Amino acid sequence: MKTLGVCGDSFMSAISFNENDLDNGYGKHFTELLGEKLGWNVVTYARGGCSNQTIRLQIDEIIKHKPDLVIIGLTSPDRFEYPIYDLTTEDYFDKFKEEFKTNMYEPNNGLYNIDYVGFPDKSSEHGGFGVITPKMISETLNNFFWGNQSKETLNKSEVRILEEWFDRFYDFNWKAQQDSWIVANGLRKLLDNGIEFYCINTNLYSNEFEFFGDRMIMLDSKLNPWTYRGSDPSIKYRFHTTLEYQEQLSNNWFEHINKKLI
Repeated sequence: MKTLGVCGDSFMSAISFNENDLDNGYGKHFTELLGEKLGWNVVTYARGGCSNQTIRLQIDEIIKHKPDLVIIGLTSPDRFEYPIYDLTTEDYFDKFKEEFKTNMYEPNNGLYNIDYVGFPDKSSEHGGFGVITPKMISETLNNFFWGNQSKETLNKSEVRILEEWFDRFYDFNWKAQQDSWIVANGLRKLLDNGIEFYCINTNLYSNEFEFFGDRMIMLDSKLNPWTYRGSDPSIKYRFHTTLEYQEQLSNNWFEHINKKLI
């Protein structure tokens, strides 16, 4: 059986079963419906609220499954990673000491550095997330500033520091540029491994992805889930669209894949 790989944020995230909420969108995400239409297995690492850097780590992980096709959904650049553990120090050079790095990002653990445990996304069911201790949170700044973060990991003082950093030192365009470079590196790695893909780009710089040609899906495409966002303000599903639009997306993708790849 062929395998469809999925990477991205909440727009790309299939939802885990919840016996206390049988109408949470379980089994209704367009990638799941697409897998059924194609008769393919679906492997997803998409997780709501994550950054483009984490999506880059998802690409590394999905490559290990040797998928026949990967669909990647990029996100906005207002997202970042920070350590789960308190790495506060009064000595600048402590950050460079090996004994101080125990609770820092571990390159060999890749995506499993990022906290997935407790999230309702289906990707959280991968066994490694319950075995390897995560070192970092990946989250959108909006969720911190408006108090909606899924993990209560920063106190009010720390959130205020983050707000001050955002006010003075954050440049949206510069962050978008960095994210574009990081993601482009991951897409090249997919090509190096002979893995076909499509990448949905809504917020990053399209000129950084010109090399990938029609593998890039832009904002106004009928294949882009962002296109359908906000069509109904009462939408409760974590993937931000109605179930009807998820069905439509799956049909659009099925038609596209059959036309281009099969």
